[in-house]
Amino acid sequence: MHKSEFITVIIRAYNRKDFLIKAVDSALNQTLEASDYEVIVVKNWKDEIIDNYLSSKSIKVIFKDGIAGSLIVEGLKASAGNVICFLDDDDQFMNMKLETVYRKFYENKELTYYHNGISAIKEDGSPANFKHDSIDFGMSNISIKKLALNENIIEKISFFQDPIVFSPALNYGGKLIDDKTPLTFYLLHSSTSNFENMSFEEYKMKSYKAYQNYLKNAEMVLSLLEKRKARRYMAAMICDLKMGRFQFNPEIRPDHVFTFITCKYIPLSRRWIQFKSYIALKYFPRRFRPVILRKREHQFNLDKNKNN
Repeated sequence: MHKSEFITVIIRAYNRKDFLIKAVDSALNQTLEASDYEVIVVKNWKDEIIDNYLSSKSIKVIFKDGIAGSLIVEGLKASAGNVICFLDDDDQFMNMKLETVYRKFYENKELTYYHNGISAIKEDGSPANFKHDSIDFGMSNISIKKLALNENIIEKISFFQDPIVFSPALNYGGKLIDDKTPLTFYLLHSSTSNFENMSFEEYKMKSYKAYQNYLKNAEMVLSLLEKRKARRYMAAMICDLKMGRFQFNPEIRPDHVFTFITCKYIPLSRRWIQFKSYIALKYFPRRFRPVILRKREHQFNLDKNKNN
């Protein structure tokens, strides 16, 4: 393997221990030569057994308390790679992942951002019914040139991390690749949804609060972006979030709807569904709001029972 690239894998483990060892093992069990990459674990907890295991594997471990973005930045500061691969602690890499990423960046010198596909699995390793085709979905699917990452932006984020990592790539410029080849195992488990002991009313309140938090992060990032392409993308994401919030609070209507429906980085199917819901709620609220909320409740119950 040529030595012009070096990859850093950053694994962030926040308040969760259950899956970290499997994530680390998947990052180590790669077809790429070990001399071509490093693995850094950033976490906000200590565990003697796990820490000893990481030490035995010569993993660089950083202890950091703080919001999600600050943990990522700590990993970036300690990284030696010119290409960064993120791995959530509850996901796993397939063994060809890093070799594929290495070759993509070696063969495409203008490449800034590479996004791979997923294979969703349950905790027992069996296939799960989950698909997502957005170029900005899933930290564990993102590989990005380190120079494109703006630490001033990332360190401020506590929610909505995937699009906020994608937006600096647009701001930096260069080539983007959205490869549908599955290279990441995306794990669906009970703590992914955390619905088990929640009522639908609690879910609605939690969802509304989440939209508010996501919007706060997205609007802050928008103010820091410079290039038109990046700003339009983030404005579209803000509109997307406002459309979601509109389903729970009809008093606050979304703006920049045209920017959203014309954003090529958001899948057409998602744009169409969101726009239809928005039009229905805007012009026929008495008729369609109960329908949309019933659909939400039905999906909530399905998600709640997935792991039962």
